Amino acid sequence: MNRILWWIGGAVWFALVFAAVFLLTFPSGKAARRVAYEVNQRTNGAYHFQAAAVTPWWIGLRATNVIVSEVDRFAGADALPKPVFFGEDVGVHVGALSILRRAYAFTGYLVLGGSPLDFVVRTVPKDDRMAVRALEIEGRSVPITDLLGLIPSAGGVADLTGTVDIDVDLSMGQGLDKADGDVSIQGRGLVLQTMTVPAMGWEDHEVDASIDELDLRLRVDEGKGDVVRALLATNLAELDMDGTISFADQLDRSRIELDVKGELRDWTDTPLASFRTLVDQLLVSAHWSDNSYHWKVDTSLGRFSIADFRPSYEASRGSTRTPTSTPYRPTTPAPSVPPMAPTPPVVPSSVPAQPTVRPEPVVDDGLDGEPIEDDDLGEPNEDDFEGEEGDEEFNDDEPEADGY
Repeated sequence: MNRILWWIGGAVWFALVFAAVFLLTFPSGKAARRVAYEVNQRTNGAYHFQAAAVTPWWIGLRATNVIVSEVDRFAGADALPKPVFFGEDVGVHVGALSILRRAYAFTGYLVLGGSPLDFVVRTVPKDDRMAVRALEIEGRSVPITDLLGLIPSAGGVADLTGTVDIDVDLSMGQGLDKADGDVSIQGRGLVLQTMTVPAMGWEDHEVDASIDELDLRLRVDEGKGDVVRALLATNLAELDMDGTISFADQLDRSRIELDVKGELRDWTDTPLASFRTLVDQLLVSAHWSDNSYHWKVDTSLGRFSIADFRPSYEASRGSTRTPTSTPYRPTTPAPSVPPMAPTPPVVPSSVPAQPTVRPEPVVDDGLDGEPIEDDDLGEPNEDDFEGEEGDEEFNDDEPEADGY
């Protein structure tokens, strides 16, 4: 019995000593440079990776103060990388049993703004590469500013503060386009501080809109996500969305098809009060008779922007879909016109129609009232061009006088 305890104690002591030596002598700098090299090579130089330290974490790595920057390869050698992601603490490790099965399962966490975002990624081998089989993400009170930093195309449009809760549970054994599961994103205490809208000449314009409710829930079946609920309610407006998101293996190629309904609220005591009339004019094509606004969105996830909101025209009775007039434009009623008296019916006459008699043309020859015959005209001769005294001769060769 004592011999068994001695073997157990020795094994534990060996493991502790090995772990301490491994941690103290781990080449953190070389590991960080290796990770940076792999990121640069696998993205063809489009992204750079930086980390303050890289240390072992179970069968994996842990990095602190991670910065991922995007490099514009067409801007020249002097162009500076643009940071697109910052993580205070990032850790990823792989399950030991999954290594034996060659179906790697990665478990990790990502700290954004002091809030952890836990994730699990399970893979399967497919065509000499790893294909994602399942994805689980869970985060509570994640700062939305840091979350939007994970999406490069979302930057520069709005400045949001607040936190969101995220729950993603997707099973995709045959690819993302065949995924099943649920996605939920809910906001807490969100405030839209500034916004950039080139069409209105806004460049980081103060908005100060409090978002009372942000609720987005999808039910995914065979790669098609039906919008269960999509509501964005603020003190300026309310947007309610319905439609589908068709996922593709490449996430940025996923198709978004949405019907969006919006309602504007009172802007009197807001920083945008002076812009209300302008906003009404810009949205006139999407205005419906019930004082609501409607748009359609049909684009890919990678190209999604505010410009993809196309007006959805209201179908008027007995005609094609036509836009309605602006709700705040004053109108003047058309003057009433008295009805015209009915035209009496035409009664046919009993007197037979008489033939039309054309009068004979009156010829005024200036002589005796008799018409001039063509034979009497004759040809001109020299006598016709003599003066009153008859002493001037007709001469065809005589030059014209000067001045004529």
